[in-house]
Amino acid sequence: MSVYFHPNAINGDYNSLPDTNTSNANAVGVLVALGLATFESDFADICCGSCPTADFMGRVLLALALSPTDEGTTTVAYRQGDSVMGAGATVYDLGRSAGYLQVKLQALRKIAQWALDNDRAEIVWG
Repeated sequence: MSVYFHPNAINGDYNSLPDTNTSNANAVGVLVALGLATFESDFADICCGSCPTADFMGRVLLALALSPTDEGTTTVAYRQGDSVMGAGATVYDLGRSAGYLQVKLQALRKIAQWALDNDRAEIVWG
């Protein structure tokens, strides 16, 4: 699953809007950097939302100025419990590249600027 960030659509122009997407896990980190969530937040409560465009731009610029360089994370394999049917599944978390947060924040800055230039009231995600 993933979370898309984009300006609000007008008259069904959704396919022509600038957007960026993140995995669910990375979306939490982005929303935390923007001050729109905490790491303790229930994902169901934060996975969809909206923010006024000017407010969103301010949050992005603040996050770019204050966030330390993202060091990334390594790949981790989780073994899902064995059962009487045999071995359970192995789930891989492929981690995150160093600098990922800054790349996403720059993408969000461009989206917010487009939204400001095109009179879009909100940035939405879900």
